[in-house]
Amino acid sequence: MARVVATVVLAVALAGVAVALLNYWQFKQAMATESGLQHLGRYITPALAGIGNAQDAITTVVALETLVNASRREAATQGLALDPCLFQLWDANDQLLYSSPQLGTQILRASGAQITQQAIAGQPYRVAQTDLPRWSVRIAEPKLADTAVLQLIVNDLLPALLLALPVALLPIWLAVRQGLKPLQHLSTQLQARSPNDLHALTADLRYAELNAVALAFNAVL
Repeated sequence: MARVVATVVLAVALAGVAVALLNYWQFKQAMATESGLQHLGRYITPALAGIGNAQDAITTVVALETLVNASRREAATQGLALDPCLFQLWDANDQLLYSSPQLGTQILRASGAQITQQAIAGQPYRVAQTDLPRWSVRIAEPKLADTAVLQLIVNDLLPALLLALPVALLPIWLAVRQGLKPLQHLSTQLQARSPNDLHALTADLRYAELNAVALAFNAVL
């Protein structure tokens, strides 16, 4: 029985590893085609499109920065620490109007909507730019380490795997338990016989395997 349980546990674990690797591959594919930076850029466009005043544009970008980074901090509740995204706002004359305090005097380097790589405070970041007629917003997103991605995937999968394990084990345990009953009955018969009892051993004819065991036992009496 212990071997059966171990086999089922191993099968569930291997299935979990396969699903985790598939999710990881899908994540890498998604990041290669379109990142969260580009999604964020599409939200920024309507927010700034109707703004003509520099101070209002700064206020809007700061509000967006606050909302984005608040959602990233919430990821810590899932055991995943995400550093904040960094923002810079430029006007149509390439004048810097706002920069995240963490950047200091560093300028984000971007080339339109094309994702570029840039080191900030020694850490790798992905930088994208959203252009409007009056404004240009550059956003730097910390590059997520592969270990952090896998940690997030495992955290998502683990509850489902823990739930699936007893569901998979229960029918197998019941089947094995039911299958062992005739063998236990035969074992009880053998233990109850006296050494001088030479009567033929009987077995439940519904179980061909046990009938063969009983016939072999009776043949040596």
